[in-house]
Amino acid sequence: MKQVRILLGLSIIASFLFVLLLGGCGQQTKESQVLKLGLLPIEENLPFYVAEQEGMFEQAGINVELISFSSAQEMLAAIQSGQIDGEITDLIVTNLLKKGGTDVRIAAISLGLTPLEGRFAILSSPQSSLRKVEDLKNVNIGGTENTIIHYVIDSLLTKHGFSPEEIQITSIPKFPVRLEMLLHNEVEAAVFTDPLASFAEMQGAHLIIDDTTDNISQTVIIFRNKTLEEKEQAVKVVLKVYEQAGQAINQNPERYRDLIVVKAQVPEALKETYKIPTYSKLQLPSEEQLSKVMQWMVSKKLLSEPFAYEELVATTLLEE
Repeated sequence: MKQVRILLGLSIIASFLFVLLLGGCGQQTKESQVLKLGLLPIEENLPFYVAEQEGMFEQAGINVELISFSSAQEMLAAIQSGQIDGEITDLIVTNLLKKGGTDVRIAAISLGLTPLEGRFAILSSPQSSLRKVEDLKNVNIGGTENTIIHYVIDSLLTKHGFSPEEIQITSIPKFPVRLEMLLHNEVEAAVFTDPLASFAEMQGAHLIIDDTTDNISQTVIIFRNKTLEEKEQAVKVVLKVYEQAGQAINQNPERYRDLIVVKAQVPEALKETYKIPTYSKLQLPSEEQLSKVMQWMVSKKLLSEPFAYEELVATTLLEE
């Protein structure tokens, strides 16, 4: 009888240890599947914030950590070092990351599937006499060189017959500084995305041209390839949640106005009237879209040669 009690006790202890071990393994698996996403204060990231607010990540059974960054440089360093798994950026940055040795893949377009998504605008200062595209020849335009802004300026102006020599860019990297300089006529023209483009117009700046009739630029959701190898299923779920949150915004944009005002740093003067963006169903960039960007980068000596489409794009993540 004593021996039975001993065996029973050992059995209970063994079962208890097994449960602890199993629980520990489950916790480790869950922890290893956490996805860390880097977010800048831009409207492209609103679906991630909506998903967090509405508990969509938890409902989908995934663990997502949203990490805010105040500058693109900080976020760039974070994805290079592996501190984050993914982010939303543009095609220029994606190519430069790949060139620099950070193996990333494009998972989907966030904004830019249609020309109306993710507007870039060239505006002249309130005091300027510049009104037409032709007026911009040999005018210093506030922006940043060798970036998506440079690409958009070149694309818009060369389409209107500008030669490379007639396109002049003054480097003003920080958007708030660029805005102040434009409004005080310290630079005669400058490029902005929304909401600052809309705010500049409200303050008297003159819209000369934007890209709402030409689908020039796209922002994209990217992930480290190592993340895709280790957490592919979690990434697929995150993309579905992002798309669902985008559709929720489309159906009831006013419900999320306060959220976008805070997260996208919409100026106070615009908070009641700012047009909340619409979000298309997720798709991949086309080979033509990528090729145009890469050929421009080669012409600017930012790339020695274009990457193959499959080297930059994860083609199976959006499959049903």
